[in-house]
Amino acid sequence: MASITSAGVGSGLNVESIITGLMNVEKIPLNDIATERSSTKSKVSMYGLFKNYFGELKTAADNLSKLGNLNPQVVSSSDDKQVSATASESATSGQYKIEVSQLAKSQSIAISGESDVANTVGSGSLTITLGSYLSTPGSFTPNASKTPVTVNIPAGSDSLGDIKDAINAANAGVNATIVNDGNGFRMVLTSKDTGENMAFKIDVTDNDGNNTDGTGLSRLAFDPTSVTPIANSVTSLNSAQDAKFKVNNLDIKKASNTVTDAVAGLTLNLKSITTAPITVDVTRDDTALKKNLQSFVDAYNKVATTMKEQQTKDATLSKDTGPFALERALRSTVRSWVGTAGVSLNDIGISFDKTGVMSLDQTKLNKTLANDPEALVKVFADRTVGGVTTKGLGKITSGWVKSLSDPGGLLASKTDNLNGRLKTLEEKESKLNLRLADIEKRYRAQYSALDSTLASMQQTSTYLSQQLASLSNG
Repeated sequence: MASITSAGVGSGLNVESIITGLMNVEKIPLNDIATERSSTKSKVSMYGLFKNYFGELKTAADNLSKLGNLNPQVVSSSDDKQVSATASESATSGQYKIEVSQLAKSQSIAISGESDVANTVGSGSLTITLGSYLSTPGSFTPNASKTPVTVNIPAGSDSLGDIKDAINAANAGVNATIVNDGNGFRMVLTSKDTGENMAFKIDVTDNDGNNTDGTGLSRLAFDPTSVTPIANSVTSLNSAQDAKFKVNNLDIKKASNTVTDAVAGLTLNLKSITTAPITVDVTRDDTALKKNLQSFVDAYNKVATTMKEQQTKDATLSKDTGPFALERALRSTVRSWVGTAGVSLNDIGISFDKTGVMSLDQTKLNKTLANDPEALVKVFADRTVGGVTTKGLGKITSGWVKSLSDPGGLLASKTDNLNGRLKTLEEKESKLNLRLADIEKRYRAQYSALDSTLASMQQTSTYLSQQLASLSNG
């Protein structure tokens, strides 16, 4: 009997169709797994969206916990080429008249030139002392906050270029550069900082045995108050001096042209001597303030609205308790917040309608700030009251949102559980596929045997029919 190599070939029985039909029934649990997997992935994606929205809320809350974002200041100058200014959150709104009579300067000197920077000057040591020439005429007063620095210049490393590098490496409060003035290379020494108390003198111990003859290393000696004249050709380029200016007609003297401690919260940049008062205006930046607050309102509403939408019929998480729990916790954290400084959300123009949507009333906010400039600080920023730090709504909201994604937090737990379910479904599907392969193998064996049996019976039937026909014909 001929062998059968394909199910159904021998008897004509449609074994493949039968096996396919049977396997479709067996695969129903597999289809159920695919359906549940798709649903679970959608839930994971939705919780991922929640996490992003809560992240936006945290960012907005963090911004409002910073003083600079609660009291942003805008500064203008009537001539910022002469005097410019910036303000921090501690600045007080107001108008300031600035008059500059003297700019702060660094001391600067130049020594006699060399034809080449590699030329030898001389060895020994330099002692650089910072201080002031103004305390007593004809005397030098060391700066008590600066320690004199000795710079060693060994033989063999005593060229003009070597000495420049040694001075700069010593961090002695002066910078050394080499300038070609057309007649030669000259070393220029300049105080790193401005101010009359940052002048310097240079004492020399010259290895040639004479510290004041203007040859060898003594060419760098500089002390205008010395009783022993120094026979060198050091040129004074600039004298150290303080900035002198007036703020609203009050005389002020500072060591720097960048003044941070004359007016609280205000940094003044003095650029030139003025011939008329420069007006600096400091005002609250209402545009920036509204933007910071509106970002918080918008982020809150995005979260709250999404939570509500996911509690409706046919929503991805309609049968999940997570959205309700998150919405209730959000409401409890923000809407029920009660400050300790007598200022509520409603006082600063933040309110909620009957559906829970947050809104900002700028007019009410402006009115409150006019009476209490610290109102927003009292609501959103951390404060110290009686030695005890109380958290503002900014940090409270930010901390609560962070806790949602921390281990054990609601968002983290929900996501972990859903991902765990996806893993379980994957394992279940893998096991089911193995079982289905065995079932299909068994079906094929059974129906192949049936096909073979039917084919044999058909051959026997044909043979008998032929024999009977033959007998009848005989």
